[in-house]
Amino acid sequence: MYVKIPLIVLLATLIVLSGAFLVEGSDPTNPDSGKDPDNDGYDFDYDGNINRSEKFTNYEEYLNGTDNEDPDTDDDGLNDGWEVHYEIDPRDGIQKMDPIETNDSAEDPDDDGLNNSGEFMYHLNPYDPDTDGDGMPDGWEVEYLLDPHHNDSMMDADWDGYTNLEEYLNGTDPRDPNDPDSDDSSSGGGGGG
Repeated sequence: MYVKIPLIVLLATLIVLSGAFLVEGSDPTNPDSGKDPDNDGYDFDYDGNINRSEKFTNYEEYLNGTDNEDPDTDDDGLNDGWEVHYEIDPRDGIQKMDPIETNDSAEDPDDDGLNNSGEFMYHLNPYDPDTDGDGMPDGWEVEYLLDPHHNDSMMDADWDGYTNLEEYLNGTDPRDPNDPDSDDSSSGGGGGG
Protein backbone atom coordinates (compact mmCIF):
# COMPACT_ATOMS: atom_id res chain seq x y z
CA MET A 1 0.00 0.00 0.00
CA TYR A 2 1.27 3.45 -0.81
CA VAL A 3 0.01 6.94 -0.02
CA LYS A 4 -0.41 9.67 -2.61
CA ILE A 5 1.32 12.84 -1.48
CA PRO A 6 0.74 15.99 -3.50
CA LEU A 7 3.85 17.22 -5.31
CA ILE A 8 3.69 20.63 -3.63
CA VAL A 9 3.88 19.01 -0.19
CA LEU A 10 6.88 16.96 -1.25
CA LEU A 11 8.67 20.00 -2.66
CA ALA A 12 7.91 22.09 0.42
CA THR A 13 9.17 19.28 2.65
CA LEU A 14 12.39 18.96 0.66
CA ILE A 15 12.98 22.69 0.80
CA VAL A 16 12.34 22.79 4.55
CA LEU A 17 14.59 19.79 5.19
CA SER A 18 17.36 21.27 3.05
CA GLY A 19 17.19 24.56 4.94
CA ALA A 20 16.71 26.51 1.70
CA PHE A 21 14.06 28.70 3.26
CA LEU A 22 16.68 30.10 5.63
CA VAL A 23 18.71 31.31 2.67
CA GLU A 24 15.74 32.96 1.04
CA GLY A 25 14.34 34.27 4.32
CA SER A 26 11.01 32.53 3.99
CA ASP A 27 9.28 29.39 5.16
CA PRO A 28 7.46 27.57 2.33
CA THR A 29 5.00 26.10 4.82
CA ASN A 30 3.89 29.65 5.75
CA PRO A 31 2.67 31.69 2.76
CA ASP A 32 3.25 35.03 4.55
CA SER A 33 6.76 34.42 5.86
CA GLY A 34 8.50 35.77 2.73
CA LYS A 35 6.55 39.03 2.74
CA ASP A 36 7.64 42.33 4.24
CA PRO A 37 4.35 44.08 5.11
CA ASP A 38 5.96 46.83 7.19
CA ASN A 39 8.52 47.57 4.44
CA ASP A 40 11.47 47.66 6.81
CA GLY A 41 13.99 46.22 4.40
CA TYR A 42 16.78 48.52 3.26
CA ASP A 43 18.09 49.51 -0.16
CA PHE A 44 21.72 48.45 0.41
CA ASP A 45 22.68 48.75 -3.27
CA TYR A 46 21.09 52.24 -3.51
CA ASP A 47 19.25 51.45 -6.74
CA GLY A 48 16.00 52.96 -5.47
CA ASN A 49 14.29 49.60 -4.97
CA ILE A 50 14.17 47.18 -2.07
CA ASN A 51 15.01 43.99 -3.93
CA ARG A 52 14.07 40.50 -2.78
CA SER A 53 17.40 39.99 -1.01
CA GLU A 54 17.06 43.37 0.73
CA LYS A 55 13.66 42.68 2.26
CA PHE A 56 13.37 42.04 5.98
CA THR A 57 10.74 39.32 5.82
CA ASN A 58 8.22 38.17 8.42
CA TYR A 59 10.38 35.12 9.00
CA GLU A 60 13.43 37.30 9.68
CA GLU A 61 11.28 39.48 11.96
CA TYR A 62 10.34 36.33 13.87
CA LEU A 63 13.97 35.18 14.14
CA ASN A 64 15.07 38.60 15.42
CA GLY A 65 12.14 39.20 17.76
CA THR A 66 10.93 42.32 15.96
CA ASP A 67 7.40 43.44 15.12
CA ASN A 68 6.42 42.53 11.55
CA GLU A 69 3.88 45.36 11.50
CA ASP A 70 6.26 48.08 12.69
CA PRO A 71 9.28 49.02 10.54
CA ASP A 72 11.09 50.41 13.61
CA THR A 73 10.34 48.12 16.56
CA ASP A 74 12.37 50.13 19.10
CA ASP A 75 11.30 53.56 17.73
CA ASP A 76 14.87 54.86 17.47
CA GLY A 77 14.53 56.15 13.90
CA LEU A 78 16.46 53.25 12.32
CA ASN A 79 14.48 50.59 10.49
CA ASP A 80 14.74 47.01 11.71
CA GLY A 81 16.27 45.59 8.52
CA TRP A 82 19.11 48.14 8.57
CA GLU A 83 19.81 47.51 12.26
CA VAL A 84 19.94 43.73 11.84
CA HIS A 85 22.15 44.02 8.74
CA TYR A 86 24.70 46.07 10.69
CA GLU A 87 24.28 43.94 13.84
CA ILE A 88 22.68 46.73 15.86
CA ASP A 89 19.92 45.66 18.26
CA PRO A 90 16.55 46.47 16.61
CA ARG A 91 14.85 46.05 20.00
CA ASP A 92 17.23 48.24 22.03
CA GLY A 93 14.70 50.95 22.80
CA ILE A 94 12.12 48.56 24.24
CA GLN A 95 14.49 46.34 26.22
CA LYS A 96 16.82 48.98 27.62
CA MET A 97 16.71 49.33 31.40
CA ASP A 98 19.62 51.73 31.98
CA PRO A 99 18.33 55.34 31.80
CA ILE A 100 21.87 56.66 31.22
CA GLU A 101 22.50 54.44 28.17
CA THR A 102 22.00 56.20 24.83
CA ASN A 103 19.90 54.49 22.18
CA ASP A 104 21.24 52.98 18.97
CA SER A 105 20.47 56.01 16.82
CA ALA A 106 22.70 58.31 18.89
CA GLU A 107 25.72 56.00 18.89
CA ASP A 108 28.69 56.50 16.55
CA PRO A 109 30.52 53.15 16.46
CA ASP A 110 33.03 54.24 13.80
CA ASP A 111 33.79 57.64 15.42
CA ASP A 112 33.41 59.53 12.15
CA GLY A 113 31.30 62.30 13.66
CA LEU A 114 28.08 60.90 12.22
CA ASN A 115 25.75 58.96 14.52
CA ASN A 116 23.77 55.92 13.39
CA SER A 117 20.78 58.10 12.44
CA GLY A 118 23.04 60.06 10.09
CA GLU A 119 24.63 56.89 8.74
CA PHE A 120 21.13 55.51 8.06
CA MET A 121 19.90 58.73 6.46
CA TYR A 122 22.92 59.08 4.15
CA HIS A 123 23.12 55.34 3.29
CA LEU A 124 26.52 54.85 4.95
CA ASN A 125 28.11 52.00 6.85
CA PRO A 126 28.08 52.72 10.61
CA TYR A 127 31.29 50.70 11.06
CA ASP A 128 33.36 52.39 8.33
CA PRO A 129 34.47 55.95 9.17
CA ASP A 130 35.36 56.69 5.53
CA THR A 131 32.91 54.92 3.22
CA ASP A 132 34.51 56.13 -0.01
CA GLY A 133 38.10 55.69 1.22
CA ASP A 134 39.19 59.20 0.28
CA GLY A 135 40.88 60.07 3.58
CA MET A 136 38.07 62.32 4.85
CA PRO A 137 35.62 60.97 7.48
CA ASP A 138 31.98 60.59 6.46
CA GLY A 139 30.78 63.00 9.17
CA TRP A 140 33.14 65.73 7.98
CA GLU A 141 32.07 65.25 4.35
CA VAL A 142 28.39 65.45 5.30
CA GLU A 143 29.00 68.53 7.47
CA TYR A 144 30.67 70.35 4.56
CA LEU A 145 28.24 69.09 1.90
CA LEU A 146 30.80 66.87 0.16
CA ASP A 147 29.96 63.39 -1.11
CA PRO A 148 30.81 60.57 1.34
CA HIS A 149 30.00 57.98 -1.36
CA HIS A 150 32.55 59.07 -3.98
CA ASN A 151 36.21 59.96 -3.69
CA ASP A 152 36.27 63.74 -3.92
CA SER A 153 39.54 64.31 -2.04
CA MET A 154 41.38 65.85 -5.02
CA MET A 155 38.51 68.16 -5.92
CA ASP A 156 38.46 71.79 -4.77
CA ALA A 157 34.90 72.60 -3.70
CA ASP A 158 35.53 76.32 -3.11
CA TRP A 159 38.08 76.92 -5.90
CA ASP A 160 40.68 78.37 -3.51
CA GLY A 161 43.57 76.23 -4.76
CA TYR A 162 43.41 73.71 -1.90
CA THR A 163 41.96 70.25 -2.42
CA ASN A 164 39.18 69.00 -0.18
CA LEU A 165 41.67 66.64 1.47
CA GLU A 166 44.10 69.50 2.14
CA GLU A 167 41.24 71.50 3.67
CA TYR A 168 40.38 68.53 5.91
CA LEU A 169 43.99 67.97 6.98
CA ASN A 170 44.46 71.70 7.69
CA GLY A 171 41.17 72.08 9.57
CA THR A 172 39.76 74.61 7.12
CA ASP A 173 36.37 74.95 5.47
CA PRO A 174 36.31 73.37 1.98
CA ARG A 175 33.28 75.51 1.08
CA ASP A 176 34.79 78.88 2.03
CA PRO A 177 37.31 80.29 -0.49
CA ASN A 178 38.58 82.72 2.20
CA ASP A 179 39.47 79.87 4.58
CA PRO A 180 42.43 79.59 4.64
CA ASP A 181 43.14 83.26 4.16
CA SER A 182 44.46 83.42 0.61
CA ASP A 183 46.54 86.53 1.52
CA ASP A 184 48.42 84.67 4.27
CA SER A 185 51.54 83.38 2.53
CA SER A 186 52.81 81.98 5.84
CA SER A 187 49.99 79.45 6.05
CA GLY A 188 52.07 76.93 4.12
CA GLY A 189 49.16 75.38 2.28
CA GLY A 190 46.21 76.21 4.45
CA GLY A 191 46.89 76.22 8.17
CA GLY A 192 44.73 79.32 8.74
CA GLY A 193 41.08 79.32 9.50
